[in-house]
Amino acid sequence: MVLYQDGDFRGARPSWRSHWGPSRAEIAEEASQHHRRFEVFREARKVRDFRLVLCANVQERIRERSVEILKRAVAVEKERKGFDDFPSEPLVIYYPYGKNT
Repeated sequence: MVLYQDGDFRGARPSWRSHWGPSRAEIAEEASQHHRRFEVFREARKVRDFRLVLCANVQERIRERSVEILKRAVAVEKERKGFDDFPSEPLVIYYPYGKNT
């Protein structure tokens, strides 16, 4: 499981721009950032098989946007055929920030 926290989602913070949603440039930049991380996961999978679970461990106020950003990054990566060597597509989940494990 890979934990993403508040600071990993630049586009998740509420702002006046969130009314219209992220721009194409912001979406592309966010996808590029996640693409680099996904490359690391692909390399790790060469060593050992695992199910990739991406967990947004963020504050409630940015929950929806954070999960949306991760799902969009996964979709972009799938278009690039970046998860073709994984047995299943990555799972994106939310886990409340500050909740005890």
